[in-house]
Amino acid sequence: IGTESRRADAALARFVGSVMAQRLAPGGILLGDRDMSSPGLVSLDPPAVALPEGVSAWPYCVYRR
Repeated sequence: IGTESRRADAALARFVGSVMAQRLAPGGILLGDRDMSSPGLVSLDPPAVALPEGVSAWPYCVYRR
């Protein structure tokens, strides 16, 4: 997922989320840098980690089936 079109990215991320909601094993984790919210996936808070100096945080989305 990474086109110049945010609309296309969002549509693809929703599709991927819906497929992964069916394919992940129960309790499986899905991690991505796009919102893949879908029925069957529970949104989780990403773990807090210490980043090296000069490395900026990136907004990751974490889900559990």
